[in-house]
Amino acid sequence: MDPSLAFAAGTDSGRAGAGRKRVATDADRRRQAMDAAEAMFFANGYHRTTMATIARSASMSKKTIYQVFGSKEDLMDAVLTRRLAMLTRPLDAADDDRPPEQVLTALLLQLTRFVLAPDEIAFVRLLIADATPGDELAHLLNRKHFLIGRTTLAQWLARQAELGMLCGEAPEAAAEMLVGMVLGDLHTRLLLRLASPPSDAVIEQRVARAVSVFLGACRK
Repeated sequence: MDPSLAFAAGTDSGRAGAGRKRVATDADRRRQAMDAAEAMFFANGYHRTTMATIARSASMSKKTIYQVFGSKEDLMDAVLTRRLAMLTRPLDAADDDRPPEQVLTALLLQLTRFVLAPDEIAFVRLLIADATPGDELAHLLNRKHFLIGRTTLAQWLARQAELGMLCGEAPEAAAEMLVGMVLGDLHTRLLLRLASPPSDAVIEQRVARAVSVFLGACRK
């Protein structure tokens, strides 16, 4: 075959392929809507952001975005849940064979780094400033706190109790207390702009102390 004809055939084929537009799936639309909503919430706050502005930012019609998410509250709930996804993954059974200190340290480091990350601090600060007592945003923030107690950390503590390795009363409360031990008042001071983000070495030191205290009191 003449090389020039082969080149021409390839070009035509490429143009035909380029002309076919992939149809967006429901998952695509959900992700697109959440990306736009998160950016708008960061820029304007929750109450000043409307579904219409989110739809425009996501290049969707208002009708489409309401088909994907029934309300702005549902959309914010999805954004918060996605932000916490890496902390609420299913428990890895392989962790049963690792030393408790190692697993507990890794889980607490992951959670603490997330909570104290500058972008997470900025996001929470914005939402707290925008919330009013009893409104839907206040309830969503409370749900976010509720999810912290149902993280992989809480799952692991419950699993260790089942295996008879650690004391097993109220693993969700224990997870919250462990995180509280690491954060202390640092989280509050960061939200109030009274402290600078801690170095990773400082976070590691705080986690190590919390793990030592907890296992010293709770190991069987």
